[in-house]
Amino acid sequence: MVKSSRYELFVFALIVATAIFFRFYHLGFTPWTPSNTTAVIGIITVIGLYMLVKEMFDWHIAALSSFVMAISFWHVSLSRAGLEAVTVPFMFVYVFHFLWRGFKNMRLSYFFWAGVLGGLGFYTELSYWTAPFIAIALFVAYWEFLKNTYDHSKYEHIRNQLLRGFALTMVVAFIVVLPLAVYFIYHPGEFMKDFGFSVFNQSNPLQALGISIRDTLGMFNFSGNPMLPWPIGIFFIIGFIKEFGHWLERKHGHLSPLHTFLFAWFFITLLPGFFTIQAPNILLTISVLPVAMIFVGRGIWWFFKAIGAWRDMVHPTEQYHLHHLIDPAAVITIVLLLTGFASYEYHHYFNGQNNIEIFTMPR
Repeated sequence: MVKSSRYELFVFALIVATAIFFRFYHLGFTPWTPSNTTAVIGIITVIGLYMLVKEMFDWHIAALSSFVMAISFWHVSLSRAGLEAVTVPFMFVYVFHFLWRGFKNMRLSYFFWAGVLGGLGFYTELSYWTAPFIAIALFVAYWEFLKNTYDHSKYEHIRNQLLRGFALTMVVAFIVVLPLAVYFIYHPGEFMKDFGFSVFNQSNPLQALGISIRDTLGMFNFSGNPMLPWPIGIFFIIGFIKEFGHWLERKHGHLSPLHTFLFAWFFITLLPGFFTIQAPNILLTISVLPVAMIFVGRGIWWFFKAIGAWRDMVHPTEQYHLHHLIDPAAVITIVLLLTGFASYEYHHYFNGQNNIEIFTMPR
């Protein structure tokens, strides 16, 4: 156990060091400049993703997901560009970290901080405003999980704890966002200026919507400058398909709250991108990046397990998994794979297109 903790600490430190390198290399360090501030926010977001995914799965998936986020061309570019949009993934990972821990432990302090950060998120970018719908989807899924898992007396007790905690989150978030709501009442134009680019303002809205959905979904793997380069994109597709299959299994008569949360996060955060004629627009859909990294992490972990299973089949006398040992071949393969990813993204950013125009122009 102690040895495993040392491994985890070493891997976590390596991920943080990688995130720091990618965000500050050749940037220089002048405190409080926009680029340095957003670079720090980007690093803290990587740490937050690790914390969230560790709560949802385990530290292995957390390490893979956060490492890919640490080297991600899009997140690195956004972190170094000094754009406020980098605060959206930051808010998402920490709001849902506290909310998830609240659901797991039913401690009011977690629900309180989820409400504080959840309310502050509304002061960032309009793309954040999808977060409450994801939280509601998670709440409903978790309620169904409780109803189908516990007997009546225990269900009522935990349900009341859940209602009390989630109500606290909503009330605190409402109080935090109240000044912004008052400002909105007196300055509605500030919030409505971007709606002129809606697909519903076009002469053929259904056609415009179809094109926008196609381009937004294609931004992960197929558009001119995809969010995920093809080596990483392959594992995203694998992870997405595998998790979608788990979601549809409906164990114990209900959908998995974890997978409902993942897919609600994925599809709801894409809605602003679906409804704009500027698709694919990374600024409107940047909040999907953390959950995309989770799917990548799940895909890589499946590959890791598949290598171990293949080794057990070819060399049945070794049987690493039966003895709870780590297969050296699988570890070496994954290390080489992740090193290759880091090298690819390094050259993609530092020797390729790394200017701010990629965030402000339709691609």
